[in-house]
Amino acid sequence: MTPPKPTQKPKRSFALYLLILASLLIAWFGVLRVQQTLTNTRLINAVDLQAYTPFLIASGIAYALLGLSAALALFLRWAWAPWVAPLVWFLTTLLYWIEHLLLTQSPAASVNIAFEIFLDVFMFLAALFILALPQQQRFFNVTLTNPFKKKG
Repeated sequence: MTPPKPTQKPKRSFALYLLILASLLIAWFGVLRVQQTLTNTRLINAVDLQAYTPFLIASGIAYALLGLSAALALFLRWAWAPWVAPLVWFLTTLLYWIEHLLLTQSPAASVNIAFEIFLDVFMFLAALFILALPQQQRFFNVTLTNPFKKKG
């Protein structure tokens, strides 16, 4: 009787590494937002925007935690990562648009709004497509219909 062949775990695809990198960039931008807010408090006070300082710090922390959680979930192969990561990306996009619409006072900021919306939708759909690929389903060992049901 021949011994059973050891099953080899599927490897991370290049596209999955890109999604992890994108999530880490979201986290890094959040850390930079907190750092820049704390570094430039004199400038913020000089232009009379002190009320925004707590919001900038809180949103930077939110971006950092959301991005890091998505990156860790994807990297550590958590079974629920294909469902949580898109939710995290949606929340970061929503947070961006809320602050863009509430804090932006310059009319020049709305010049490229159609492009920004198109790019956000395109990137979100591309990320969903990457996670829906059979290679990713094998990597996370789940089916897309039920995230808590392990395959075979």
